[in-house]
Amino acid sequence: MPAHVTVLYPWLPREELGPDDLDGVRSLARSSSPFEAVLAGTARFPRTLWLDPRPADPFRALTEAVALRWPQAQPYGGAFETVVPHLTVAHEQPEEVLASVAAEVAAALPVTFSATALALHEFDGVRWVERDRFAFGAARPE
Repeated sequence: MPAHVTVLYPWLPREELGPDDLDGVRSLARSSSPFEAVLAGTARFPRTLWLDPRPADPFRALTEAVALRWPQAQPYGGAFETVVPHLTVAHEQPEEVLASVAAEVAAALPVTFSATALALHEFDGVRWVERDRFAFGAARPE
């Protein structure tokens, strides 16, 4: 999976995904504006190292908009009361690996990036592949 800040996972299973759903994501992206964000620090969930995007509110707003449009697809299956925007760096690794990676990554921060689109990824049985991309503020996908 390429580096990304998750907006919604899981979304709809491929077999349930229809043209209206893709049009809905396209519309949501068109109504959003590109924005700049900074990854300035690392943070931890249990057994997960992640980067903290700032500002977090635009990512949170996108998550809320997608979850509102598709109420059957709540973030992380509704497992968490609060969704924390994040960019996962390492997951399900031993503590010593997470600590080592955290030190290495912290030395490369801060990183500024432009959030310009929503990307739809799906697992093909081997790896995550980008199925579609929906540009913010654009009339059609990139």
